[in-house]
Amino acid sequence: MKWACRRGMLELDCTLVPFFENRYASLTDQLKEDFVELLENSDPDLYSWIMGFSHTYPLKSTDIIKSIHKYIRDLQSV
Repeated sequence: MKWACRRGMLELDCTLVPFFENRYASLTDQLKEDFVELLENSDPDLYSWIMGFSHTYPLKSTDIIKSIHKYIRDLQSV
């Protein structure tokens, strides 16, 4: 799973790998499933959604993307 978080795009690697290492274990089973499915998307789409440039992501991905956004905000407030 950690390997799937490594995307080859620095911005994604610096977000997805730490999210996986620090938050994945505490996610609900549904959010874990959503995260796995989210990783099946292309890097440009992931980048756009995770960085907040686009909000036109699959409805099923809404909660996991919000979790990732919260994780990013939590890091920035430290």
